[in-house]
Amino acid sequence: MKTALLLVAGALALGGCTQGGKWSLIYQPDIQPGEDFIQVESLKMDAISGYYGTLEQCRLKGEGMRRLAGDKGDYICGFECQTDEQGMLHCQDLSR
Repeated sequence: MKTALLLVAGALALGGCTQGGKWSLIYQPDIQPGEDFIQVESLKMDAISGYYGTLEQCRLKGEGMRRLAGDKGDYICGFECQTDEQGMLHCQDLSR
């Protein structure tokens, strides 16, 4: 009985951690802006660097991460991102 309660509590806690904002920041430090585009469909959930309530918040954080890295890397913001059965990331909309 205790084990079942712990499993339910753990599932609820993990669900709360993944239920962030509607916009997901995907930051790739090894891509140069304008060189290559981030291929979101080839990424998994661990590519997400944060969750934000608005597109503006996501963009500001992405720009901040680029500045901290010396203007290296690139980012994209995905709306309502989810993973499929293979664990690949899919978003309803993408914006820079």
